[in-house]
Amino acid sequence: MAIVYAQELHIAHLDDGSHPTAPRAPIKISAFEKSHWKIVPHPVQPHLGPKVAELTSVWWLDVAAIFSQATSNAPTKAGRYKVEWRMNLNVAETDNVVVGTEFRAITFRKDEDPNSPVVTEDREPAIWFKPQSLQEFMSHTDHPNSVPALPKSLQQAQALELKPGYDANNQGFFTLTLPGEVILQEDPDGGGAEGNVLVQMRNHDKTVKMGMHIEYVKLVPAE
Repeated sequence: MAIVYAQELHIAHLDDGSHPTAPRAPIKISAFEKSHWKIVPHPVQPHLGPKVAELTSVWWLDVAAIFSQATSNAPTKAGRYKVEWRMNLNVAETDNVVVGTEFRAITFRKDEDPNSPVVTEDREPAIWFKPQSLQEFMSHTDHPNSVPALPKSLQQAQALELKPGYDANNQGFFTLTLPGEVILQEDPDGGGAEGNVLVQMRNHDKTVKMGMHIEYVKLVPAE
């Protein structure tokens, strides 16, 4: 399956320095930023579900996943693919997390370095989505009419139960499907699809972002 779970994501400012895929921080961490990202048990199924990445507080938001034929997590068949992020937002100030955040997907060849500027900066993304409002962001999820944050009171919880599609057992987790598609061509040498995919979520403005969990990101065949 073409899926990258939280523990395999490349996350800037992940607190655990022993994380196997944690890249070097692209900027110096200031003294007041004591907690950024952590890998924690799943809030819904802490003993059964996969671990999730928890955003505590950061302004340099930079998360990436690499789908590579070399690591066998890229699609094996040529075709059109959608990008899905599984996440939640658990604070009232959700605008700072998603508004102005770039969600991108970029294809690269097996002989290219996905971290090179040629791929990350110079190449036009196959998918580029930068929501300008929380409503625009949620309109591309499986809960477009839902409030993404956890209820803060009994009255709020009761109001959420009346919203179509709201699942209290899911505690606010939803799937964001990026608008657009990634197209992978057939490998001329045979053996399935040619090409790999770099998926990014990034926002480098100086607003403080907090209250996000990420479970995974995956590529799914477009219908």
